[in-house]
Amino acid sequence: MAVSDFPLHRLVLRHRAQFAGRPAVLKQLAQPLSNPRNPFIVLFFLLLCGLMWIFMRTRTGTAMTTVGSNPEYARASGVNINRMRTLSVILSTWLGALGIIIYEQSFGF
Repeated sequence: MAVSDFPLHRLVLRHRAQFAGRPAVLKQLAQPLSNPRNPFIVLFFLLLCGLMWIFMRTRTGTAMTTVGSNPEYARASGVNINRMRTLSVILSTWLGALGIIIYEQSFGF
């Protein structure tokens, strides 16, 4: 059984063939983001760093940091601890899912 007999391999080859005669920018977008030669990975990384920097300076970001550091102080400050913990789990799940999506592109999906 050859590698080309697998349906996933045929899908990857068909996906790459679609971008064969396209401009260079589309060819760059067709590469996985985890490819070190793809310049979009640097822009994506800088975008996420900027969003994280902005988020940590909001009221919600500060409250999440306070709940994680000292829950008693956060409770005395009027922060809803259960709400912040739930929001933290939801955000970490979203970021984990985003990371898995980026990682799985290195397999050619």
